[in-house]
Order: sequence, then structure tokens, then C-alpha cells
Amino acid sequence: MLSDIYCIGNLMLVDCGDVCCTQLAEKGYCTGHEPDSIEFSSLGGWVATRASGMKKNIYGNIEDLVCIVAMYSQWRHYSRLRQVT
Repeated sequence: MLSDIYCIGNLMLVDCGDVCCTQLAEKGYCTGHEPDSIEFSSLGGWVATRASGMKKNIYGNIEDLVCIVAMYSQWRHYSRLRQVT
């Protein structure tokens, strides 16, 4: 889900990088984060490892692109992590 007003996307952390990029490209957006292994890595992996993509000088690292991470565990526990600026 994308918000055209705020330019914020709601993406699944388990999605592979190329899936995320395809979903955004359909709406005319890009992640600005393109690691070498984009087709094999996931959005969650990028966030967990604080990955840097090939265009980091233009868009920044992944932690610069993430606003909020919301997670549910198998026991239905909910956690919401906000970026500290």
C-alpha cells in the first residue's frame, strides 16, 4: 500500500528486494536501495543488517529510508519500532 500524499509505502519485511522494487515501480516510485543481491535478499534482511545499497550517496542507507517497523510474533505480540532522528 502506498500513500501518494506522504510518499510512504507499507511493505512486507519478508518480500524479496525485487518484489518490493516491482511493487513500487508499478506506482512510479523506487526504493533507492539496490544491493548487489537484490533478487536474493529481503527487505527485512536489509533492515536487520542496516544494509547500504549502490545508490546510498543519493538516497542514503536503509535506516534513512525506513520510518516505522511493525512486527507481529507467532504469539500475536505486537511491536512497533520508530526511527530515532
